[in-house]
Amino acid sequence: MFKQTKIFVVMKHFALFLLALNAFSPLQAEVVQQVRILGGSQSDVAKHIVPASAGGFLLVGYSESTDGDISVQHHGGRDAWVVRLNDSGDILWQLLLGGSGDDVATGVVEMAADGWIVGGQTCSADGDFSLHQGSVETADLFIVKISDQGDLLWTQTLGTGYDDRANDVVRVGTNRIVLGATVQGQSSDLEVIQGLKDMWLAELDGNGNVLWERAYGGSLHDELHHLGVGTDGSIWLAGCSDSFSGLAGDREGIVMRVDSDGELLWTVSLGSEADHDDAVMSSFLVEENGDTRIGFSTTGSADGLNCTPHGSVMIAHLNADGEWVDTSCFGGSAWEYARTVVPDGNGHYWILGDTRSTDGDVNAGSSSATTVNKGWLLRCDNSGSLSVNYLLGGPGAEYAVGLAAGNSSQVLAVLNTLDQESPQAGDSSVVSDVLLVSVSEGPASVQEQLAESGLLVCPNPASDQVIVEITDSESDDDREEVIIRDITGRVIFRELSRASRMVIPVNDWSAGVYFLTRSGSAQAVRLVVE
Repeated sequence: MFKQTKIFVVMKHFALFLLALNAFSPLQAEVVQQVRILGGSQSDVAKHIVPASAGGFLLVGYSESTDGDISVQHHGGRDAWVVRLNDSGDILWQLLLGGSGDDVATGVVEMAADGWIVGGQTCSADGDFSLHQGSVETADLFIVKISDQGDLLWTQTLGTGYDDRANDVVRVGTNRIVLGATVQGQSSDLEVIQGLKDMWLAELDGNGNVLWERAYGGSLHDELHHLGVGTDGSIWLAGCSDSFSGLAGDREGIVMRVDSDGELLWTVSLGSEADHDDAVMSSFLVEENGDTRIGFSTTGSADGLNCTPHGSVMIAHLNADGEWVDTSCFGGSAWEYARTVVPDGNGHYWILGDTRSTDGDVNAGSSSATTVNKGWLLRCDNSGSLSVNYLLGGPGAEYAVGLAAGNSSQVLAVLNTLDQESPQAGDSSVVSDVLLVSVSEGPASVQEQLAESGLLVCPNPASDQVIVEITDSESDDDREEVIIRDITGRVIFRELSRASRMVIPVNDWSAGVYFLTRSGSAQAVRLVVE
């Protein structure tokens, strides 16, 4: 399925961004092609991404910016942000939804016939969300339909009058929409909940009318993170709960499965021993036989499986009855969280998560943990053997959002990148951007490099010198500027060609990945210096 590996990072600021990775591990043949960021001068945050059937992706989150890549009307505060991207991460269209309060989109799904369903939460009582339960200091749930061209078709809001948080939205069959949330409080909109917080589902028809809704949980805090859909129409819920332990704050990872009418089939706890914090943070990968693989994060030792002392990324394999089949565990001496698991079509699984480790499986070249959060991209087979191991990060902190498998032999990883290493909760000075990383397998062929850039670079890899040939130059009298940047974007070579061929010494360059471009072209050729 995968033919070529590229990493695109979409950048909003002129400040250089460092993509730190285990680039020369023998595990992987992946290649970095470009580095960029997406957003404006204020905070812009991704929450979810899905592939589009016509190619490209749809990304949702929120935006506070009115400049940069944000070219549509802003309503005020945080606006729910819906962005249609092509395969390369370029914006095709975007939409801001909201009112004068804070509005956040957290989930999106493509409908079978046409359009998109976006779910989220709103603190507005005007603009696109004029109906609000209770005070605008607390959030209501919203669900909207958007056309393939980015037009708003309808809106629906639901709420308890307390603080309700939308977590995910999925499509079941051709026209069933299921919204998942974490709710608290009671009102005529929502079923009476079981405890302080509950997982909650609602099925809606294609026009946004609620068909049924259910709350799930115990007497304490039960929080939903993600939904999955089985081939039989059943719905899988993943999150965390302290209702099962009976101790507030002692969370266990929870997976539930309900039938197509919302009736609970079973609940399984993926918890470790007491006094450890566990959570299912990852999206589901539900397979054809009803089994599922899901990313699970623990700070303890789950069901006797010894993991790192502080945190681990675990890929739990459960069958259709919720029975534990096997588990793969990855981590270092600090914290790890799994965010998304997607298949690559060849019996392997891509995993995107967070880490603060620099040892163990992370193996970033240091023997100690760090307080700086970084994205962690892995690929493993059914036995848990790693074939890809990337640490993604820059001078600030990065937080993984999700992965989406595209139509052009690629997986797009989405992270939020901050301008500070260790931001404090509630610090309004922290600015966030959206980081897109496009990955597929195997280096670009010579023919592909020529077709995209008109540059031929050989030898590649190189250790002494490289020959750069401008293959579409009409004559040796044509002069074009050749620019070479390192992985941080720093220009290390810039020169006007005096002929269609240049010889560039690289014997005193640091080993690493470099990118060559020519005048008037954004297409880059990757060069490896050994």
